Amino acid sequence: MAARGTELTNGISEKFAKLREKGKAEATRSLARGSVFNATLNEVVPRSIAILSNCNLILKFGVERFMSTKNDAGLPGQRPPRDYDVFISYRLEDMLHTMSHLKSALERREMRTFFDYTLDGGVPYRPAIDEAVERSKIAVMVVSQNYHFSPWCLNELVKILECRKKWGLIVLPIFWGMNARKLREQRRHFVKNIGQGEKGFEQDNPHQVQRWRNALRTLGMIKGWTVNISLHKTEAEVIEELADKISAKLE
Repeated sequence: MAARGTELTNGISEKFAKLREKGKAEATRSLARGSVFNATLNEVVPRSIAILSNCNLILKFGVERFMSTKNDAGLPGQRPPRDYDVFISYRLEDMLHTMSHLKSALERREMRTFFDYTLDGGVPYRPAIDEAVERSKIAVMVVSQNYHFSPWCLNELVKILECRKKWGLIVLPIFWGMNARKLREQRRHFVKNIGQGEKGFEQDNPHQVQRWRNALRTLGMIKGWTVNISLHKTEAEVIEELADKISAKLE
């Protein structure tokens, strides 16, 4: 009986010893795995932080580079800087003398005014004028009796209306000695003369003529001022009144 008890005790002790050894082995493997994990963690985390830091530096450099190389025209679709308060569009043959007085009246009111004769010799006129339109706050359209004769004026009108639609350019028509209704109705005689004011030009481009007609009709629907010089007001008085009205649009 005692021998059997001793045998049982020894068996239990052996089992506990085996379990203890197994536990030690498992613990050792767990520690090893933990060490590998810790080592990996200690390696990966600093490397990830370094990569993120480099990404931030690259992003910062990219932004700074973009800002330093961005041209004055700004982002695509963004309106260029406004260098002029007023752009005056007129037919030179009809209105040069009168509009030079309007320009002077506006400048006395400290309004930066673009007038096409201010271009230096040799400057490509059309691109320079188109750029001036884009960089203006207001376009004053002086529509005289023969304004619609000129392809130059009509192309300028198309550009101005494009800027009105795209960037909200303020367009102020001045119907000088004519009724805006002519632009809206466009009767046969009026249409026949569209673009015919320059020698050698013929209406052989229906698409272009239609663009001009649409632009003239749009201009005729924009609220503006009708000017008829009479005995009651001199041209100088009319010019001063117009300058005051234009100036008020910027306040």
